[in-house]
Amino acid sequence: MSNKIFYGAGENARLNLRQWIKETGEPVCFADKDSRKWGKHFSDSLQMGNSVEGYEIISLIDAINKYPDYELYLTLANTNLLSVTEQLIGEGIPKERIHYFEDVEYRRGCDIFGEYIYLSSFRIATCCAPYNKSIPYTDVVHSEDSVRRCIREFRQWINTTLELMRTDSPTDCDGCATLKWGYYPKNPKIKQVNVAGFANTTCNFRCIFCNQNDTVFKGSKQLLDGYDIHRILSDEFGDSIQYVVVDDGEISMLPHRDKLLNLIKEKGWGASILTNASVWNDDIAQILSKTSSCIQVSLDSGTAETFCKVKGINAFHKVVENLKRYAQTGGRIELKYILLPGLNDGFDDINGFLRIANDLKACRIYLSHDSANISKTSKSTEKTTTVTEQQFAMYTYFATRCKEVGLPVYYTDSFFTTSDCLRMNNLCGWMY
Repeated sequence: MSNKIFYGAGENARLNLRQWIKETGEPVCFADKDSRKWGKHFSDSLQMGNSVEGYEIISLIDAINKYPDYELYLTLANTNLLSVTEQLIGEGIPKERIHYFEDVEYRRGCDIFGEYIYLSSFRIATCCAPYNKSIPYTDVVHSEDSVRRCIREFRQWINTTLELMRTDSPTDCDGCATLKWGYYPKNPKIKQVNVAGFANTTCNFRCIFCNQNDTVFKGSKQLLDGYDIHRILSDEFGDSIQYVVVDDGEISMLPHRDKLLNLIKEKGWGASILTNASVWNDDIAQILSKTSSCIQVSLDSGTAETFCKVKGINAFHKVVENLKRYAQTGGRIELKYILLPGLNDGFDDINGFLRIANDLKACRIYLSHDSANISKTSKSTEKTTTVTEQQFAMYTYFATRCKEVGLPVYYTDSFFTTSDCLRMNNLCGWMY
């Protein structure tokens, strides 16, 4: 019986580990090229740590020497499968010993196409980029039947676009910086869902960059709330759903909060819970402590004064206090910093933010644009507002300081031009 080595102890492995073990069995260890991970242990809830929980991470050479009858399973994101496969073969790994967790094919695609669905009260889409293909609803106030009808139309569009990608024909995704040739699933299944802006969406903050202002502050005509939509998605996609992004105003203020959080626990979904963390919630703490979940907080400042200007509320110290409580549960915390020129791009705020992130042992830092304003004029990646030299200088400073204190820093490319993405790639990692 061969020994399974999982190659790559990163985010993609954390999100999919339970499902992969269910389908292929447990690995004997993880292998990774990053020497900083060697000797640590990996699990979906503890990504890396010094405890003995999870699977040992060692170098690939040590793994092969220890388990000579190995089979190597690549845990990497789809867009990296091709380059890493070629690299491994070049290093002498027999091609027949390299495996993928899904039946893959060589075509155009991206990491999330066909595996991610975004639903707002305005549209259903395959990603959150403002220029992407959207399936509009056929009614103003959505019924359950109309939502299901749109999901069926979305599936048909996915299948049609897949055929076009296989033949290198024009698609609705052309122009996106993430679209590239590589190994992708032949029959992708929806694994991650993102729901935003349905009935009863509300928030206690007034962030100047909020892209849900119309829904949150003017009220929604919808009757279906976020819980209803997650229930429908569970019916439509069943066990293929592994992860949900809760992006619906402020979760702690929602009338359907308890039903939604209980559904997440009942289904065993991992969750990325977007919250402002101004209100403590025991259910969120429980989800963080028991699953591969995280909370993502857009702190966007490092001082109370700037926080109040950006968020419209004096709650900086309370948010930091709650983040420390969530961190004490063992929960994973991701922090976001939307750089706003002339407002939060000073050294005091950036360094103050990094001190907080370091104290919290944040697992990831997101560096981003003001997407709400940019998306109003963006139609494609080529037309997206470019980063000024002053902004890029602050991005450079921010990313450099993150690396100095050991904080993993990423950017999202939805609102950057292709040329700006190339510059950002030299600063930090990419994360959709």
